Amino acid sequence: SLVIRRNINVGDKYTFVNIGTALDFIQHAKKYKYELLAKVRGLDNITKRQVILEGSIYDVILKPHKGIFSLLIDTGGIIYTIGGYRAFIEDISAQEVTIEVTDPIQDYLSKNSNLQ
Repeated sequence: SLVIRRNINVGDKYTFVNIGTALDFIQHAKKYKYELLAKVRGLDNITKRQVILEGSIYDVILKPHKGIFSLLIDTGGIIYTIGGYRAFIEDISAQEVTIEVTDPIQDYLSKNSNLQ
């Protein structure tokens, strides 16, 4: 699906079941300086247990010609690597990725409450 700037709204959540599509969306939103939070539901590749991770987007690694589709999420000091279905190099094999678009100004003010 085609995502253009006017389709991205602060406060909205976008859910993806394909990691490549999620990464495309994230790169597009980051290009326009949107702040993004991620919630990932998937399998831990070591324990094979279902996990849910929430955090801020740290980085995106998208190299389709090499088959690399990875999302890095900072959950508050721990950075996890997220891959798609059947990922084995990354920490988590994602089944669903939800991206929430947040307001960077409000985020900044809430972290620096002495400025309000």
